[in-house]
Amino acid sequence: MIDVTSKFSGSHVIEKAFYHGEESIKTDIILYLDDGASTDLDGVIDGIRDHPDVNYLNVLDRVDRRARLMVDYDDDHSVNNAIADSEIMPIEPVRATNGVEHWSVLMNPSDIGSTLKRIEDDYNAEIQSIRGFDSGKDTVFTDLVDRIYDDLSPRQTQSLLVADKHGYYNWPRHATANEIAEELGVSGPTCLEHLRKGEQKIVRTVIDVLQNRHGRT
Repeated sequence: MIDVTSKFSGSHVIEKAFYHGEESIKTDIILYLDDGASTDLDGVIDGIRDHPDVNYLNVLDRVDRRARLMVDYDDDHSVNNAIADSEIMPIEPVRATNGVEHWSVLMNPSDIGSTLKRIEDDYNAEIQSIRGFDSGKDTVFTDLVDRIYDDLSPRQTQSLLVADKHGYYNWPRHATANEIAEELGVSGPTCLEHLRKGEQKIVRTVIDVLQNRHGRT
């Protein structure tokens, strides 16, 4: 994942799940490319297939600039074994972009130093940064929609759903803010305030997730 995303600018790899065999790892991978990627999808797939650690690759599905792959690769140079044999528990798919892997894990804070030191020493890894979890978000909410729903006020949620029902978010719009306000029984400015604040919360949460997945802060 590190080698491929380093070599092919604009490529991203998501390791959804992996299974450890006796000497190799089978993994379910999502590969996708930015619009400005340095090569096409076939070029990146061939790059993965030709990697010296890869035993075989099957393309399960592909749509436009995305593909789902099943890859079997040698575990000699993979940090996955160290993760599996340590106190670390992965809780999200592993993401790689620009030659950096991003892991979301649970572990005892008192074990962080010794565990990461062992991974660095044994696998010639470089830990670039560590970000703690948001105790008000990551612990409680299971997905993005759950997090957004909790952040919206009841009025904002109602306003957004009514607006969507009437085609306010279609292009061109099928309803005006005043028409939405009339059904909600509020003034036009009040309706717009609910909509704008709700939209801002949704966009902010989604952008935060996108920044994290692309390795930017």
